[in-house]
Amino acid sequence: MILWNEKFNLGISTIDEQHKRWVILMNMLQESVNLSNKSEVIIEVLDQMIAYAEYHFAFEERVFEEFGFIEEGSHLQLHLDFKNNIIELKKIVDSGLIPMASTILMEMQNWLINHICNEDRKYIEFFKKNGVT
Repeated sequence: MILWNEKFNLGISTIDEQHKRWVILMNMLQESVNLSNKSEVIIEVLDQMIAYAEYHFAFEERVFEEFGFIEEGSHLQLHLDFKNNIIELKKIVDSGLIPMASTILMEMQNWLINHICNEDRKYIEFFKKNGVT
């Protein structure tokens, strides 16, 4: 379970709210894996995560492209890798290997925390300079 705390705040309210939604989704996924153990419930949450990945990453990537963020390419690759992890987890759950899902879920949680606290911090000043609030 990920508990939102101040270290996750980037000071850009739009992004902070989107990241809070990521934490909620990640916690929903953990709860569905731990408690329900039903693939259809887990897949429903994963589908929500896939849709949210499209929305959230598209927002960041649009700003990168519009204002010419230097590290755009490497950041886009991180987004792609995470989306692929969600899709891979969905395939694993769909094939009935739910116990394996816990390991991948932990990796995804660690990825999310690292991404918010380290990778996304690299663009804070860039976003603020370009009026993203």
